[in-house]
Formats: sequence, structure tokens, C-alpha cells
Amino acid sequence: MLLVSEADSTKNQQHEPSLPSPHPTSSFWHNHPSSFLLHHRTTAALPSSADAVVIGSGISGAFAAWTLGQEEGMNVLMLEAREACWGATGRVSIRVSAAACFWTLRIKKQRNRNRKFEPKMLDQMLGITLSLTCNSLQNGGHCQPLLYGHSPDVSTFEIRNFKAISSLVRDHGIECEWEKMEGGGCHAYFSDRSFEEAKREVKELQDNNSDLAALIKVVTNRTELAKLKIPNAVGAVIQTHAAKLSAYKLVSWILESLIKQSKLNLQTSTPVLRLSPSDCSPGKWNVHTARGTINCPHVLFATNAYTGHLLPRFRNLVVPVRGQMSALTPTEALLENPLTHTYYFVSKDSLHEIQDDYLIQRPVSSATGHEGQLMFGGGRSMARHEGMYVDKDDGIEESVANYLLSKLETLLNIESERSVVSSFGSSLAQKKRNGLAAEKEWTGIMGFSRDGFPWVGAVPEMTGLWISAGFTGHGKLFVVLRDLQTYLFWPGMPNAALSAQHVTCLIIAASKGESWREQEQNAVKNGNIPFCYISSRERMERVEKMPQVRVPGQSIIPASGNPCGLV
Repeated sequence: MLLVSEADSTKNQQHEPSLPSPHPTSSFWHNHPSSFLLHHRTTAALPSSADAVVIGSGISGAFAAWTLGQEEGMNVLMLEAREACWGATGRVSIRVSAAACFWTLRIKKQRNRNRKFEPKMLDQMLGITLSLTCNSLQNGGHCQPLLYGHSPDVSTFEIRNFKAISSLVRDHGIECEWEKMEGGGCHAYFSDRSFEEAKREVKELQDNNSDLAALIKVVTNRTELAKLKIPNAVGAVIQTHAAKLSAYKLVSWILESLIKQSKLNLQTSTPVLRLSPSDCSPGKWNVHTARGTINCPHVLFATNAYTGHLLPRFRNLVVPVRGQMSALTPTEALLENPLTHTYYFVSKDSLHEIQDDYLIQRPVSSATGHEGQLMFGGGRSMARHEGMYVDKDDGIEESVANYLLSKLETLLNIESERSVVSSFGSSLAQKKRNGLAAEKEWTGIMGFSRDGFPWVGAVPEMTGLWISAGFTGHGKLFVVLRDLQTYLFWPGMPNAALSAQHVTCLIIAASKGESWREQEQNAVKNGNIPFCYISSRERMERVEKMPQVRVPGQSIIPASGNPCGLV
């Protein structure tokens, strides 16, 4: 397995994501890949035309195809550079979050508690940034509503995402390890600073939305913290709605279902090299691959971290960030009494000492072969440049691996037993570094949006091109402004499902000659998509003037001033 070297960071300054690595690390979620989807090409020859081309087969691409597939007679082609669902969705997995609070902006310690968020509030920060650290909750099987720290429209949208995926899994009986957690989700805080901030956010929620506030609980009692298995935490926030799942299995079910119903043509190992306007068919695009060219009127970029490879102007709007995960063999105690919560471990001692780790335990069942592994991810503070601008998932960082193997025992009380050899998978390679044994360690590339919100809708000034990308791993964005601190909460990958469905509804409207702009406006008005997600020229121009993402020790990376051209 490759390890990160000094050379890995040289590309950061250029800020140009490449194609997905052809030889990625082996994700635990891919231990038993779909035999139907592996090496799948629905047709032996690459079609020369389609009504719509979806680039990417992760959660965004799958839900886009699901919506397009319901449209009678629509010829949908999906192009995937590697195997189906081999990117972030099948690596750091998914966290379906439903947020329900208020956007918070703090400057000079003055808090505007009830002020509605407006784009100009971000403009106040222009030109005075010193550094920026992106802090992600990189998923890992979580499916949990985040009930504090968001604006109302985002809150409502996240709740709808949570319910939509829950209903889809239930109604179709999808076997994707979906399990609603008995104890809910536990956000454990390990620094006074981070916990005080969380309590302020919860208080805002209590003051403004008592119904949502009733779904969460702040825990400070030491006995209760011990029962939650976090005796060393300063405090915790418990949310009643939480579940876990395998996003790879969910996406696999969606793609298999569509293909078997002849509603989707999936072509794996077919990376898109570039796009160009069609000379022969005005209003259409040529999608170029090494296997041939597809002519089509609509192209959806469900490419997340790799969007900038094909859309240069997005190179500074959606940047790649590498996350790392581990599958740890559980102790005997956790096999006998599995965790009843999902966990998010938070600490914020200073800007560059930020902890945002996350944990679920897979189901335990000898009948199904589920082995109860502890899916523990995070440790980005230990990675070179916190994983920012790294677009290769073909290696791990030893410093992060060591952290993930040793840190969990300091965060969670696992009754001190060491991990045991899995009774179901004793042949799996394991290693132990002064802590739990790892059955697997791997990386995945997330797409972080520069303003913290995904880009959903039409690619500005490029008729027929659409985007649903930049889902930012569901975390927090910290911007230091000299003696000030502004912190922004953003939505994350869980919103990809309904975001993709929204943009495909626009595609369907456009294909029928209807006004997709009017449909988009109505969707915003009706709360079906947050306004801050909408892709527009005005947003692009505003975001390009925002504080720049900066890698520690390097100069600030300039924004692109070029038109939204194509490679």
C-alpha cells in the first residue's frame, strides 16, 4: 500500500484535480462488491448518443438516475471512471443528516441570533483571511439528523433527505445494513471551547424552535456521560434520530434495479476526458472518452471532488480533500453488547488542533456474517495539510493510521479488552499499533465547497450542463480573520440524494421545453431546495471573492478568473 510522500503536495498550488486514481486503496465497504455491477457495461459498445449523460455513479449519480429513470422513454447513460460507486460514497460512505437550526455568523464576538442569512454577510469577510481549515464529519455509515447549527431552509431540507432515504429503504426492502439507533446519535465534546459553542447553538434552537429542540438533549452529568461510554468527555449532545447504513449497498441496489428495468445504461471504467459543444448538433454536447464520443443535450456532473477536472472554473469552488478510515475489530464486550449510538467526537483547542472523528459499529450477526466492526474515521489533523487538495485515494497516511488505531480507546470506554480475531473473518489481514487491530485501512476523496454549500442546478452560461457536487463531508468551516473568528456550518453529503433529484427534475423540464428556471424558483419557494445551494453566475462571482482556502505553510491559492470553460 502506498504512503503519502512530499511529492503529493506539489500539485496543491495548481489546484487541478486529476481523474480518479485507477488503483485506489481497498475500501472495507467493497469487501463483497456487487457481482452484477463489477466490471459492468450494460452494452458492449459505448452508445454514440443519449438523452442525458450522468458522470459519476456515487450517491448523487444514483439518485439522479433514479429520478431520470422514472421518465418514460428517456435514454439515460451513466459514465463511471472506475467501478460503480468506487468513489467517496463507497469509501467514506454516507451520513444522511437533517439539520434544524440557524446559520451562525460571529464577528468581534457579536452574535446576530435571529438575523436571516444573506449572501452579503459573507461579503463582509472579503480580503482579510489569514487561513482556513475545513473540518469534515466524513461520514462512515452515519445516517443522522444534525439538529443544531444550520439555517431553517437547510434544516428542513436535511430532514426531508433523512426521511426520503429511510422511506426508500423501508418501502423497497433494500438490504443495506440500515439500522435505526436505539440511543440516537451522540456528539461527544472533549474541549470546553467546543462544548460551550455547541450549547449556545442548542440554546438558539430552544429559543426559536421548540419542536426541533425537543429532539435533542444536552448531557453534562458525569454518570450519564459514563453510561454513554464517554467518561472523559466534557459534555455531549444526544439526538434522537440516528441510523447507520452501507451507502455502497444502497447505491448498488438503485443501479441494479434501474439496469434490470432497462432504465439505465451503465458504463464502468469509462472516464470522461473532456466535453465540447457539438458542431453537427447545435445545442448538444460531445462527451469525449477513450472508447468514443457521446452526443447528447444534457450532461450532469455528479463528480464531487473531481468536478474541476472537467469544469476549470470549479477548481476553486469545489476542492478535493482526502479522508481516511479504518475498520477495527471489536472487543469481546462490544460483540456481546454492541454500541447503541453512533458517535461524533469533537474537540477544538485551537485552529490547527481540531478533532472531528466519527464512529459506527456494524451489525453483529453470525447468521448474516455481519461482524460488528468499528468503522472509525477522521484524524485529518494528523494528515499533511489536513488532506486538503489531495485527489488521490491510492494511499494512506501512516500518521493518520496510527491515530485511528490508538485514539478510539481514549475517547470511548470499550471495557479495556483488546480486539479479538473476528470469528467470521479470521483470514483478513490485521495489524495492531499499540491499540485495536485494523482489518482494513483506506482513503476516499471528498469535495469541499468553498462557501460551504453544494452546487446544485445549471452550470452558469453553459446550456445543457448541470451540476450536483461539493457536498463537503458534513462538517464545519473555520475562517480566522486576524483577531476575529468566524465559523460557518455547512450541510454535507447526505443532502446529495434530494439535491440530485432536484437537478434532474430541472433536466426533465428543460428536455420538455418547459421553463426550468421557473421550476427552480418554485422549488426554492416551496422549500424543496435551499437557495444557498443554487448554482448561479452571481454566486460564483461572490464566492470567488471570498477568503481563499489556504494550505498551512503555503501561500493563499488565487481564485480563477477564467470563464467557466471546459477542458
